[in-house]
Amino acid sequence: PKWILVYLSAPELLLEQCLLFAEQHSSKAVIVTCEHMRDRI
Repeated sequence: PKWILVYLSAPELLLEQCLLFAEQHSSKAVIVTCEHMRDRI
């Protein structure tokens, strides 16, 4: 993927896995949002 979106409210292990995935797949950007995932529903 060209970019990946992560939520700061996600569990720390999930954040680490997302960042590792982005790095392994040469993503150009990581977008970080501070809102809570449940607020989007």
